[in-house]
Amino acid sequence: MIRINLLNQKIRSQANPQLTAISINADVVMTREDVQKQAFAKLGIMILFPLAFYFYDNFYYQEEVQSQFPPLEQRIDELGKFNAAKEKFVNDINQFEKEGKLIQDKINKINFLDALRGYEIDIHKFFQKSLPQKLWFDEMTYSFDQKSETGVKGEIRIRGLSINPSDIAVLRKVVKENILFTECEIVRQNTVTFENQSAESFEMVVKMEKRL
Repeated sequence: MIRINLLNQKIRSQANPQLTAISINADVVMTREDVQKQAFAKLGIMILFPLAFYFYDNFYYQEEVQSQFPPLEQRIDELGKFNAAKEKFVNDINQFEKEGKLIQDKINKINFLDALRGYEIDIHKFFQKSLPQKLWFDEMTYSFDQKSETGVKGEIRIRGLSINPSDIAVLRKVVKENILFTECEIVRQNTVTFENQSAESFEMVVKMEKRL
């Protein structure tokens, strides 16, 4: 509502105290309702204009955007297939490395046993050459308590008989002096009857350590 102000300021205030006036060029007066209407109008324009622009832009470019979906979906499928093939390739390599390690472990074990067998052969050859004529073994047991890729530690437990008691001490002496062994102890020795004659029954423990 626009009114032409023909009264002075004092008379206008006394005539209508409910009227909130805003002077425009000292002649135009707007009520609070007019100001609120203009403010709401401006606010509506500020809100509706971006929305209208958004819907127009979305409708105008909708077909162009949708036309880009199939190539993008195809590219996504290709990337998915590539990742699956790559993952399978990595799994194959891991499986190959795992099987290769198992094969290498078996080869190392075979080499170790082969070297250990050679060590045992050397021990048997030593005893064949070193045994006194009237001394023999009834039992010879190997026990390897520590094994590695570079060496072996263990003991040999020997049980036997000797017609001559001193031959047992002679055997112990030559065993201790040989580089195949580290220690030799007689853990049992007693006199028994063997084929109607006296003989010495003994048990000997021989420690050994060999780098392979």
